[in-house]
Amino acid sequence: MEIRVEQGDIARYPADAIVVNLFDGVRKPGGGTGAVDSALDGAISRVIRDGDCRGKENEFTLIHSLGKIPSPRVLVAGLGKAESFTLDKVRTVAAGAARYLRGRRCKTIATITHGAGIAGLDPEACAQAIVEGTLLGLYTFNRHKKPKPDETEVRELVLVEFDPSRIDALRRGVERGVALAEAANFARDLSNEPGNHLTPTDLAERARALAEETGLECTVYDQPWMEEQGMGALLGVAKGSHQPPKFIVLRYRGRQSLAIRKLLRELKQARAEDKQAEAKKIREELRTEHGYYISRQPAKPTHLVLVGKGITFDTGGISIKPAAGMEEMKGDMSGGAAVIAAMGAIARLKPAINVTAIVPATENMPGGSATKPGDVLRTMSGKTIEVINTDAEGRLILADGLAYARKLRPTFIVDVATLTGAISIALGNVAMGAMTNHEPLYARIQRAAGVAGEKVWQLPMFDEYKEQIKSQVADMKNVGGRGAGSITAAFLLKEFVGDTPWVHIDMAGVDFYSQEKGITVKGASGIPVRTLVHLALDLASDPLENTV
Repeated sequence: MEIRVEQGDIARYPADAIVVNLFDGVRKPGGGTGAVDSALDGAISRVIRDGDCRGKENEFTLIHSLGKIPSPRVLVAGLGKAESFTLDKVRTVAAGAARYLRGRRCKTIATITHGAGIAGLDPEACAQAIVEGTLLGLYTFNRHKKPKPDETEVRELVLVEFDPSRIDALRRGVERGVALAEAANFARDLSNEPGNHLTPTDLAERARALAEETGLECTVYDQPWMEEQGMGALLGVAKGSHQPPKFIVLRYRGRQSLAIRKLLRELKQARAEDKQAEAKKIREELRTEHGYYISRQPAKPTHLVLVGKGITFDTGGISIKPAAGMEEMKGDMSGGAAVIAAMGAIARLKPAINVTAIVPATENMPGGSATKPGDVLRTMSGKTIEVINTDAEGRLILADGLAYARKLRPTFIVDVATLTGAISIALGNVAMGAMTNHEPLYARIQRAAGVAGEKVWQLPMFDEYKEQIKSQVADMKNVGGRGAGSITAAFLLKEFVGDTPWVHIDMAGVDFYSQEKGITVKGASGIPVRTLVHLALDLASDPLENTV
């Protein structure tokens, strides 16, 4: 889809449909909606007066222009109460409007910037939210289906802004919104892909292709390398499958960009020659173009490592799952998909931070050589794990992924996984669960999730929970019983990060949805891609104190 910003009058824009808005309780529309109402000789006001358009949240009213303006259709989107309107609701209304108009075979849509008028929200952020909502809301996964004869896709979205002073800000918002939404949709594509079309080898190739497209560094390690590294937990899970495991590493070196280095040299020269105006201009370019804040850099370059669970299909292994719903286990690599996709957006947005993504990838199958309950696996760190349940395999492969991450001596580690069914019992399908050894890092993730419109909730890490994963025959066991299942799984992971600041995100409750609502569509959600990207942007612009 082509998305752009144009300066002009929305009432004169020749799209298949134009989108304006109305807050609940407004009787006389103003702004862009008022301009369109005037051009339609008061048609919107009449519909409001007749009670057919009330501005309620998620209410859409279609008005045919009957030749009075270039666009044949005007969609009035209800925004709800002005005092409770947020950027998250901008995303929701944009998603709903786009789907509504796609259902009426509209190929081109023009819209005003919801929220940037009387709601008083930042125009750049509103533009970003509109783009995110539109692209996320229109997402479909039809790779393996024949197209329907009457199927129509939206090809163009134009944000029409009357005020020329806002154009540059809106374009920046559009650029960031496209990067974030396309990344989330990339993760959705990976998670929706059937297991026979996305083996560990296929996942590695998709990661490699993304790296080539965006300029990331990509290294894919095979089984002999894993054996050299002593990754017995990952290899133990992989033993039951005929598909070879892969260990995927993506690197973004934002703090080492040649463009930043060049500007820093120029800044040094300007300061040496006491050219204050020139130095100020260079600092501004570093901030706006590269996200590099001169006065806030830590003593050591910030290095964020993202680790994602990459089980491309999970039968449960010898502890096999029930047949009902097992087809959804193609999405057990959603954590790996999220960190790979986030790296693509990070590479496009170019924050001044070093980021590495690690995805241990394998299937979990009940083959003749599969790991059995009661087996003991030796991890890369040398610690041993007794396998009580082979369906608790995610924490096994992450143990080796986290041990490798720690070898990189990062500033922070964040792992993301569809790890436990227990998190769905605790939080339902509304929020991700998070557990941490470092409250300031969790606070940044909470802030990033808030900006993204994704929800996260912290669970406690009291020492008493660790007792549940003590083993009689190994350093630990991979399950600790039914009680506090998400927390005990996190305690196992905590054994492999040492004193590195770390947050574990259990996304099992929010990775797939069966109903369409707002920016959520049926199937893979793409959560928490945008949270991870916002975390990287936040740490780049305002780093936490280096604690390593």
